[in-house]
Amino acid sequence: MAGLRVNFSEKEASSEARSVEVLPRGNYHVKCTDGEVKECGPNSKNPGKEYWHLEFTVQSGPYASRKVWTNVMLFSGALYSLVQIMKAMGFTITEGEMEVPDLEDIIDQEFIVGVTKKKATEEYDESNEVRSFKAFTPDALAKTNVSGGSKKASSLLP
Repeated sequence: MAGLRVNFSEKEASSEARSVEVLPRGNYHVKCTDGEVKECGPNSKNPGKEYWHLEFTVQSGPYASRKVWTNVMLFSGALYSLVQIMKAMGFTITEGEMEVPDLEDIIDQEFIVGVTKKKATEEYDESNEVRSFKAFTPDALAKTNVSGGSKKASSLLP
């Protein structure tokens, strides 16, 4: 890259690093905006087994355009997220072998996802974790507190 030159605009030159806080625990209307098939690493509990690494973009509310990511395991004993995604897409899931949708069929799908916070550790900062997937419909949006935060009702009654 030696010799590469760029021309910064005034806006670019004056930009500063932004602090991005994790999303509050809650339910969010999201769209799957990217994904790739990966393999568990050689030092993992399941070396060589495949999973989807999915990116979701919040579609509405105060956190619109924010991103959350999750891994969806594609091997027996760890198919819980895949089951939820497939049910949210209208599949009927029964015990036994089934064909998995192509990753391309997941991209652009809308869901209601339940997001929690994972506490910081010595190795990692605080982060979000996608814990559930439900079908997105305008009706589901109205029935669910979508946009983050708790489901506590605000009431002036004792």
